[in-house]
Amino acid sequence: MYFEYAYFMPTTRLAAIMFTDIVGYTAMMQKNRESAMATVKEFEGVLKNQITSHDGKLLQTYGDGSLSIFESASAAVNCAKSIQEKIRVKIPLRIGIHLGEITIDGKHTFGDGVNIASRVESMGIAGAVLVSDSIRQQVKNNPEFQLESLGKFAFKNVAEPMTVYGLANEGFVLPKPEQMKGKGKRASLSARSLVKLASLGFGAMLLGAVLVWQLGLGISSEGRLLSKDIREAKVAVNVFENFTGDDDLEALGYMASEWISSGLRELQIRTVSNETVRKNKESIGILPDNPKNIPSFAEITGAEYLVTGSYFLKGDSIVLNTSLSSAIDGEEITTFDDLRGHKDHKEKLIQEALDYMMGYWAARKDGYERKITPPKYEAYKVFMDCLPLDTDCILKALALDPSFLSARVGLLNAAAYEGKDSIYNSNIAFVKENLSKTTVRDRFSYDWTSNARANNYKVAVQAMKGMYELDRDDPDVIHYYASATLYALNKPQLAVEIY
Repeated sequence: MYFEYAYFMPTTRLAAIMFTDIVGYTAMMQKNRESAMATVKEFEGVLKNQITSHDGKLLQTYGDGSLSIFESASAAVNCAKSIQEKIRVKIPLRIGIHLGEITIDGKHTFGDGVNIASRVESMGIAGAVLVSDSIRQQVKNNPEFQLESLGKFAFKNVAEPMTVYGLANEGFVLPKPEQMKGKGKRASLSARSLVKLASLGFGAMLLGAVLVWQLGLGISSEGRLLSKDIREAKVAVNVFENFTGDDDLEALGYMASEWISSGLRELQIRTVSNETVRKNKESIGILPDNPKNIPSFAEITGAEYLVTGSYFLKGDSIVLNTSLSSAIDGEEITTFDDLRGHKDHKEKLIQEALDYMMGYWAARKDGYERKITPPKYEAYKVFMDCLPLDTDCILKALALDPSFLSARVGLLNAAAYEGKDSIYNSNIAFVKENLSKTTVRDRFSYDWTSNARANNYKVAVQAMKGMYELDRDDPDVIHYYASATLYALNKPQLAVEIY
């Protein structure tokens, strides 16, 4: 993770790193934008004043949060304590602090210390100040700070579990175990610890049983499944936000959204179409019953839950952050583990994200098998900008990746519509042979085009109905399905009902 930085020359140094984040900021914005903006302004005023007072450096503010560094652990904790004391009644803020190395390279700040501080902050709740063990070791003899252990947590890319502490001074809140839902998992006993317990008299049989559990041999894949209510609800996958500063990587956010959505549809999860998500991006975050009576994203699309994500660069790697929240009240349900892949292997990263997210909606033993695979990134980038019937543009995408099946299906549609029989005939065999590897939507699209072209209108309309069943709130599909019902089947009453 790295952030804009303009205070120091390139160097690596040890620092106390502090992250802050306003809890529920998105919901605040939707309820009253002016009030939320005033809250942020007040927060930034207190933040800058206190950081300066404690000899810190504010590196970055990003709407509802901030990143800063301090020369000492005690200065960082004192600053966090003062900030919370001044605003905790009015502003729901959580703070996380870690002592670690940061690397400052030109305009960017990055390093494991930054990542760990961010993860510690994510485990908190409004009104809390959480610190890592490295901070606690520095301030444990300071009577001004009462720190209470909240348990050990395993953080991604951190070799060993880390104890997280909460500031327990009067007036400060400590999160309960069930409230700590950030970017970390409560650590279980290590195999070495279990061996030690066994030597104290727990017995070889118990040790063996626990070791099997510890190694994952007895864990059902259902252990990480989302609740049944969530898995049976309608979900939308938002376009991931690009925090890399590289415009060439902008299409990656669309690619992640589209392929995760397609994977969930393979599991028969009710999913908002990518087209509908893109058209209503500005409505994401607007909640039902908002003061201005603006139609919410949930009301427009029928989504009950929303997958959101972002990505940034760390060296030569792209790191994906993903979370799940309620589209109804904005409450965050869970934050998923970060995923990382080399920037030259974007397709592999998208495939890993696809498999990873599918695993939260279906257990491996359910027998699902991922068949769809993302195309080459450069081909997707071209295809994303193609108009639906632009055969020349689609052919350019296929020149970059001839196996790009969504582009192949799109080419069939365009060629059939424009009467370009040679293009249609040269592609139909490849699509038919690989039809099982296309997305659910592409399969319906192929059935519609091929049957309509062969004058099998009843079958074609059934294919369009299948596309409609994927997302009954997609206005484009509603239009096509109703039109097909009217003109191909001559059923005006049914067409009206569909509309």
